Amino acid sequence: MSDWSKEANTYKGGGMASNTNKTSDETSERSSKVQKRLKQIYAKTVLPVEKRFRYDYFYESPFLSDCEFECKS
Repeated sequence: MSDWSKEANTYKGGGMASNTNKTSDETSERSSKVQKRLKQIYAKTVLPVEKRFRYDYFYESPFLSDCEFECKS
C-alpha cells in the first residue's frame, strides 16, 4: 500500500481528532518539500528559457523571485 493510501485510511473511524496535529505537520512538511523542489525546477530549467526568449520584455511580466515561491496563498 502506498503512503497516500495509508494516510487516507487514517481519516476513517473515530480517531480523527488525535491524528489532526500529526496530519497537519505531515502536510506542512510535504508542502515545504514541494515548494523547495518547485523553486529548484524554476531556477534550473524555466528561468533560463524565460531569459533567453526575453519573457519579461515581451509579456511585461517579471521573473519569479524566491519570495513568490515561499508566500502562503
